Amino acid sequence: MMIRWGVIGAGNIATRFLKTIKNIDDQEVFAISSRNLQKAQSVAAHFNVPHSYDDYHEMLKQDLNFIYIATPHDSHFQIAKEVLEKGVPVLIEKPMTMSLAQTKELTDLAKEKGVKVMEALKSLYTPAYRKLKEVLEKEPIGRIIKVETCICNLDERFDSYLYNPACGGSLYDIGVYNVACLVDILGSQYQIKDVKKNERDGVNLYTLALLDFNGVTAIVECGIDRKKASMMKIIGDKGIIEVPLMHRPVEFSVIQDHITRYHQDYEYDDLYSQVIAFTKNYYEDKIMTYSKSLTVAKILEEIRDYPC
Repeated sequence: MMIRWGVIGAGNIATRFLKTIKNIDDQEVFAISSRNLQKAQSVAAHFNVPHSYDDYHEMLKQDLNFIYIATPHDSHFQIAKEVLEKGVPVLIEKPMTMSLAQTKELTDLAKEKGVKVMEALKSLYTPAYRKLKEVLEKEPIGRIIKVETCICNLDERFDSYLYNPACGGSLYDIGVYNVACLVDILGSQYQIKDVKKNERDGVNLYTLALLDFNGVTAIVECGIDRKKASMMKIIGDKGIIEVPLMHRPVEFSVIQDHITRYHQDYEYDDLYSQVIAFTKNYYEDKIMTYSKSLTVAKILEEIRDYPC
């Protein structure tokens, strides 16, 4: 049976998603919606999508198996709530919502309706990251002492959603990757020790946060006002693991008295593995669980509101 997707949003990440679906034999994007009908029609024509709309409510009248939401962050909650009310599983581009309360409402609603809602944290699904988790279970670097995460990309598209204060700036667009990896590796028990931010006109441009996860020091560094290498460094008492391009990894190195390098290509691209995982069943995902999404939402909210 062909799986039918409906996509809400027609921007860059939505078009990348459509390209991914094109390479999955039993899936298709059956409909796409954008506030700009011309844009929706253009994307639909390019990817041979049968139906295009300027109102997602009309799109939701179609017989669809799954919905993917790729709209600006501040719209995720309301759209996802309406989709779940109809009993349709929904994959939401990160961040799931803009608050812990909203995330809890969506996960509770998904449980009530017996369908899945999932936050699209692609990094946790890539083959390289899954291999990293396997390697970490063998404790090659001993006890973890510190985890440093950094994703900083200079982005001066001042007319984009990134510069809309309601969308959370770099913390919610980029920092969500840092925080999700920390929660996935270190768990849900944490304390925020310190936060430094660079903000302008209510927009978060840069964040440097210090956290403690049960005695493990953790660093969250993210920004759109500077360029730095994307890297996660896991420091143990017997060695170090370095993960370049931590938000879309394909390799990592275990550094002891020698260096062991691991390379795992994407199955197709960096979105593919999370799509396959999402469509395996209609219920809560085993990797990006509701508990993890709630913890991520809580940490982001506390960092955002931390007095500086």
